[in-house]
Amino acid sequence: MGIRSGSPATSPPSWPERARRWGRSGCRRHTHATLLLADGVPVKVVSERLGHASATITLTVYQRVRPGMGREAAERFAALLDG
Repeated sequence: MGIRSGSPATSPPSWPERARRWGRSGCRRHTHATLLLADGVPVKVVSERLGHASATITLTVYQRVRPGMGREAAERFAALLDG
C-alpha cells in the first residue's frame, strides 16, 4: 500500500506554510545581498548571484546599503589624482 495522492504526506504545503518558507528565504536573500554589497563586492557580481536581469535592478533595491558610496568614490578619485 503506497502513499495516495492527496494524502497529508504528498499534499502541497498550505498557503501559510508556503508564505512562512518564502518569507525566510527572502530574508536570507536580502541579508546575503546586503552583506556582500556592504563589504564592497561589485554590484554586477551581487546582481548575478541574485539572478537579476540587470545590475540596475540590484542598485534600485539596495541603494540604501551604502549611503556613503558617493563620498567614498570622491575620496578614492582624489587619492588617485594625488598619486
